[in-house]
Amino acid sequence: MKANKIICPIFLCLFVFQLLGTFSFAQSDSSQERFQKILRLKSLVDTLYQDHYNNQNLPGLSYAVMVDEKIAFITGAGYQNIQSKTKVSANSVFRIASMTKSFTALAILKLRDEGKLKLDDASRLYVPEMMDWKHRLSSSPITIRQLLTHMAGFPEDNPWGDRQLSRSEAELSALLISQPAMSNAPGMEFEYSNLGYALLGRIIKNISGQSYQEYISNQILNPLGMHQTYWEVNNVPANQLAQGYRRSGTVYHKEPILPDGSFASMGGMLTTMVDFVKYMQLHMQAWSGGEDSTLFVLKSTLREMHMPHTISGLNTGFQLLSNNTCALVAGYSYGLRWWKDCSNKNYAGHSGGLPGYGSNWMFLPEYGIGIVAFSNVTYASFTNFHISVLDTLIKRSGINRAVASSDILESRKKVLLTFLPEWKNAVGSGIFAENFFSDQPLEELKRTTATIFNQIGRIKNIGVLVPTNQLRGSFILYGEKGSAEVFFTLSPEHLPRIQHFRIRSISK
Repeated sequence: MKANKIICPIFLCLFVFQLLGTFSFAQSDSSQERFQKILRLKSLVDTLYQDHYNNQNLPGLSYAVMVDEKIAFITGAGYQNIQSKTKVSANSVFRIASMTKSFTALAILKLRDEGKLKLDDASRLYVPEMMDWKHRLSSSPITIRQLLTHMAGFPEDNPWGDRQLSRSEAELSALLISQPAMSNAPGMEFEYSNLGYALLGRIIKNISGQSYQEYISNQILNPLGMHQTYWEVNNVPANQLAQGYRRSGTVYHKEPILPDGSFASMGGMLTTMVDFVKYMQLHMQAWSGGEDSTLFVLKSTLREMHMPHTISGLNTGFQLLSNNTCALVAGYSYGLRWWKDCSNKNYAGHSGGLPGYGSNWMFLPEYGIGIVAFSNVTYASFTNFHISVLDTLIKRSGINRAVASSDILESRKKVLLTFLPEWKNAVGSGIFAENFFSDQPLEELKRTTATIFNQIGRIKNIGVLVPTNQLRGSFILYGEKGSAEVFFTLSPEHLPRIQHFRIRSISK
């Protein structure tokens, strides 16, 4: 909706434009400004990762930071091979283990978008070995959605699942025919299941007529230009392979790298940092602008992967790097984990851990900031660390949420400003919903607004509109003696009108 569709008398519209010309408006950060704000924190980020590298006693470490789909920096520390003293580089190849799961989920959603399956279909429709399963705990068959969200009823299977990676297709079929044990009825409990994602790989194989590895390579890796990504360790150039290790005390022992097999869909991918950031760019692109017909997957499908589809936990005492406590709720989406913290930031990402390797990627969809790290020691831990790093970057950079504002929200802001603080002619202006003055009587609004304007003094500057979504947002009024926040929401009408208004003093 365009600004010229504001409903107001002509004299009021003219007054709006005259008034707006007397204010100086704070400008929102451009993508380049956001990039520079994070880039200026590189030394801080390097220090945080160096401390983590030292504290975790990692043999090698590769990490990257991204802003608005652009690489801010890629850095490495330590060795990809201790024995040869080969240092980690951006082209070192690490096994990323369960970070593979989001590729599997994306493939399933792509098949869904093409009409080849439905998420609530029974999995047995695509995996004949499941057809004769007898459900002791439930008569409900396992759905594809339940496999995606770890709600299928299988028991949590780390570390058993790690050692299944190289099983042949025949061995996976035999396991399925025998009917694996279940710990819960389908849909009743979140339990992380590598077996469930092996089943998703089999579904992809059976529907596409290609091996899981071929489908992912053809449909996702190749379109992204991820040409340094592998399934079989023997195909990795020897001078790029990050040797996996396990640690016993202070001694590192080489960990045999597991071959490729039928469980690849739960954690078999090997890749470089240079390649993986291309995949991160795809996910971060889903939150910028409208739909893009040049992408091989819908942006809405990617955003579907960044939202929780089941809740998996609550940590009321989560400790940030600052030692502050911040409650954290966790969930699982489709191949990605999800978190919401005490300041209402949403995180999406996934960790990976297999014998010899540990990794994690995570980003803040609404802020456009992402980080990723690989290491070559068994189960190297990054998840809690990355939540703290992202929290630190947002707080230290001062970057606001990157939700795009709508024309109608910006238009309503402009007209709303003309009524402050006296609210003269507001009732007949046509921009307030029918409930507005019943819920917030005019005389009360006048008193409240006048009081705050007296506190903050003459308005010197008006802050940029910070949208919560397309019909809700806030902005700051900067006065000579203080500042105030204005928050307003619009109605669900065809031409949305202001249904709620709030103004409050804030610290200068």
